[in-house]
Amino acid sequence: MTAEENAKNIAENEARILELEAVVLGNKSRAYDHRSLIEENRMMLLSNYTAAFAGNRQLANMNTDAIFSNRIAFLRTLSPENDVQTNFVNSQINKARLDALVHRAALNSKVIEISARMAEINAQLIDVNRAIMQANEEIVAFNVAQLAANSAMIAGEHSMAEATVSANAVVISTNAEIIADLGSTASENSAKLEEHLTKTLENRESISQNKAEISERRTKIIVNRAIIASNRAKIARG
Repeated sequence: MTAEENAKNIAENEARILELEAVVLGNKSRAYDHRSLIEENRMMLLSNYTAAFAGNRQLANMNTDAIFSNRIAFLRTLSPENDVQTNFVNSQINKARLDALVHRAALNSKVIEISARMAEINAQLIDVNRAIMQANEEIVAFNVAQLAANSAMIAGEHSMAEATVSANAVVISTNAEIIADLGSTASENSAKLEEHLTKTLENRESISQNKAEISERRTKIIVNRAIIASNRAKIARG
């Protein structure tokens, strides 16, 4: 091995490194862009959750309560003329109350089920946060090691005066191996990013569709509310 051969191999490594920099740094940019899209999706999901649960759900529940209140109020306006008619009114009142309770019990089951799923999601988010913290720790540890390498270099360790052709050849060969491994990793990351970005954009479409459906349902709830109010007025007028 000669210095000229080392120089040739160094130049080849440098050309590959330039290519890898374009891929790796491009992946970095795409990864953070992907992360921002995921965060935007999460904010939109939370907005949809609030609109559906704190908004539509509560309004719909108020309509349910008002519907049964109207029904019972109407039944109480009736004037039974005999025991059979009295029993009819009272049994219908009981039926209305039971219908409301059966409906409420079914909804309670749904609330419990959904809450359990949300708790599972929260546990997954905790794991994600731990993964982020671990990645941050790895960055800090890497920086500590590289700071130590800088300090050693500044202190005169591994100086040019100690360089030899064979020692340089070992570093050059090691660099070539790292380049090969890094190329594989960068290619895998590019493929994963493409796959994940496609899924993220599909999620965005689903979230947008949900938002439109929530808005349409809000309109129906408001229409129902108007009918309920009209029925209440008729009952009040007798």
